[in-house]
Amino acid sequence: SPDSSAGAGNGGGTGGGTGGPSPEPENTFSAAKGCYSLQNVASQGFSAVDGGSGYRGDETNIASAEAFYIQPATLGKVLFYATDRRLLTTSASAVSGNATPSDDAIWNLAMDESDQTFTIVSDASGETLTVDGSGVLVTSASVSGDAAKFKFVPTNTTCAEYPEMPLSVRGETYKGNGVDQPIIGFADLHTHQGMSSEMSYDDSVGPSAGGVLYGQVFHRFGVPHALEDCTQTHGQGGVNDANNILHSTPAQGHDVIGWPTFVDWPYNQGLTHQFMYYRWVERAYMAGLRLMVNHGTNIAGLCEFGRHNQSAAGDPAAQTYDCDDMSVAVKQVQYLYDIQDYIDAQHGGPGKGWYRIVTSPEHAREVINDGKMAVVPGVEVAQVFECGVTFLPGDQEIRQCDQDSINQWLDDLWEMGVRHIYPYHDIDSSLGGAGIFGQDLLNLLNFYDTG
Repeated sequence: SPDSSAGAGNGGGTGGGTGGPSPEPENTFSAAKGCYSLQNVASQGFSAVDGGSGYRGDETNIASAEAFYIQPATLGKVLFYATDRRLLTTSASAVSGNATPSDDAIWNLAMDESDQTFTIVSDASGETLTVDGSGVLVTSASVSGDAAKFKFVPTNTTCAEYPEMPLSVRGETYKGNGVDQPIIGFADLHTHQGMSSEMSYDDSVGPSAGGVLYGQVFHRFGVPHALEDCTQTHGQGGVNDANNILHSTPAQGHDVIGWPTFVDWPYNQGLTHQFMYYRWVERAYMAGLRLMVNHGTNIAGLCEFGRHNQSAAGDPAAQTYDCDDMSVAVKQVQYLYDIQDYIDAQHGGPGKGWYRIVTSPEHAREVINDGKMAVVPGVEVAQVFECGVTFLPGDQEIRQCDQDSINQWLDDLWEMGVRHIYPYHDIDSSLGGAGIFGQDLLNLLNFYDTG
């Protein structure tokens, strides 16, 4: 259901509601979650549906113009969501409304603050939105000047709000009493938010955990795609869910529908569905979460098992999934910055969001005192610093790292903001032995990894 707090990040809104029209944008990012009509500077015409799926750009009456909800895909990139719940989409220079999201519906915004106008460029084609000589809204590779400029005009027409997970929290969270005063709130010192079925903004990196984990922290097309039906990953009725094997219930299935019903997932004993969609974490933040240590993590042997399982279940890309401990951990740490950017975009621009990656205790105190949540990047993998080990007969060991390689990794991780490292995880390494947990699976994985 629509969430009344969806536009709360920057004072925007749906237009025509109790809050009145959205404010005029002040910069490239501040139109986020607002409701606007697009007016071309050269033609002075507004964009409006032409009676079919296309748009004309010569409407003279703003009351007849289309009202677009500005849904951020990430910083500087947006979706234009029309009142008929279609997205402004370009294909071969033609512009139309499309109910199915695609990369052709993502637009790059840049505001000229001197005259408060925007250029709107297709992220897919690189062509610029404009109005052609017959008054039709199109994209062009050769347009400049006023023909390439649009004003975002607040409208009294009510926009269709883009689907989002309800926050279900009222009011504002609290701030601190000074950076030198005791911090009030709670901390979560061990999380793995970077684990996701896609560790990037644009589906270019691939999944964590060998592809067995389903669901994303965010998605450029929103919650319907971040947490949609998991059939492709877990099979019809959830029968291929690796959680069944981990809990020794191989025949158990689950309702695969996620958004918007969430009948069977996520649940408290589930290990293979996303628990940390950004709005769920935001609820915890609103309730007092002020510090979260977020570890990039992996278990190579378990990842490879998952990769094989996904391949056997019919995923042709599964054999290409990355299972290297440090490679996956680094991608998960980098993904935290994508999460921060996405949340910033929902709240009006860089630094505006509640999710702040910090690199020192002083930085954390500043963030928390400002009423935001400090996120400390960390790493927790067995083969940390690529320090795997192979055991040979006669108590011999082949170590896969040395002091120089460890020092280089420390420098690289520090540079990317990592401030917490576990020196060992569930599998033996050159740095130390894993604890014996009495779990046959971990012992088997240890043997698989190290011999």
